[in-house]
Amino acid sequence: MQNAWLESYATRTCWLGWGGDEFALVAPGPVAAKQAHSLAEELQQRASEVTRGLYALAGKTVDYAGVSAGVIAVRLVSVDQALELADAAMYREKRQRKQSNGAE
Repeated sequence: MQNAWLESYATRTCWLGWGGDEFALVAPGPVAAKQAHSLAEELQQRASEVTRGLYALAGKTVDYAGVSAGVIAVRLVSVDQALELADAAMYREKRQRKQSNGAE
């Protein structure tokens, strides 16, 4: 799953580090705030789309809805602040997904 997401960004210059089931992607983006936030939203959607699918796990098939990604566009913040903001964005995404699935 991680490889599917990484391959979708193969043409972009970026730095990636991960540990456990969480990882961070840092890449340059547009200078204009509106464009940067639009790109962050697109990246969040793409992360979910490229990881969505049927996966074989321990002899069973899992229909996975895709990762919940915390994607943000920031400037002039520390690494710790950026990670906190991304973490909060990820949990917002998870809550929204749960509310959407509960409404069906």
